[in-house]
Formats: sequence, structure tokens, C-alpha cells
Amino acid sequence: QAQQRLRVLEVNGSKMSELSELLKRKLAETEERLHAAMVSLRQEKQRSVELERRAEQSKSANTNSQRRANSAPGTYPPEKVQQLVDRLNATTEEIEALQDSFKRTLETKEEELRNAREMLREQQAVFEDGQRMVQQQLAEMQRRRRQ
Repeated sequence: QAQQRLRVLEVNGSKMSELSELLKRKLAETEERLHAAMVSLRQEKQRSVELERRAEQSKSANTNSQRRANSAPGTYPPEKVQQLVDRLNATTEEIEALQDSFKRTLETKEEELRNAREMLREQQAVFEDGQRMVQQQLAEMQRRRRQ
């Protein structure tokens, strides 16, 4: 009976080792996904900053062109000025739409990061519990062998 218990504990130890290896792989995969999400988040933040910079430049250019048009009437054909203002306004709207899109993407990526971190914490806890169980079983096996 002691032999049978020892064998059961050895099998359980083997299963726990396999589980431990599986959890280690899952942990590594989750860390890779987390890293990829963080890289993507950084890229999205950089794009957002660039779009904000362009939007500010566009607004500034729009304001400056309107000042020039108002201060020097007759210098540029009004139709041409209006076309440029319309294009500038359309570009500004497009940039603002892109900014909104990137902000939503950024929020989504941040949520993915939070979820990945939580999943990583949970997997780590399961892994550590499994490790403790294996250590306890091994200690029990060693204690029984001595008896």
C-alpha cells in the first residue's frame, strides 16, 4: 500500500510538473502578447501625438491664411482663397476624425493591456499554487521514504 501511494504521488508529481511547464509556456505567451500590445500602444500614442501636432499646424495655418486674406483684399483671387480654406477645413476635419479614431484605439489597447496583466497575474497565481503542491507532495514522498 505504501508502494502504491508512493507511485500515485510520483504520478501526481509528474502531472504537476507537466502542468507547471504548460503554465510556464502560457505565462511566456501572455508576456509576449503583453509586450506586443505595449509596443502597439506606444506606436498609437506616437501617431496620436503626430496627428495632434498636424491638427494644430493646420488650425494655425487656417487662422494665418484667413488673416492674410482679410488684411490684403484683392491680393489673391477670392475663389482661390476659398478653395484653400475649404481644403484646409476638410483636412482639419479629417485629422480630427483620425485623432478620435486613434484615441479609441488607444483606449482599446490600454484595456487589452489591463486584461493581459490580470490574466498574467491569475496564471502566475495558478502556477505558484501548482509549484507549492508539487513541493508539498515531494516533501511528503521523501518523508514516507525515510520511514
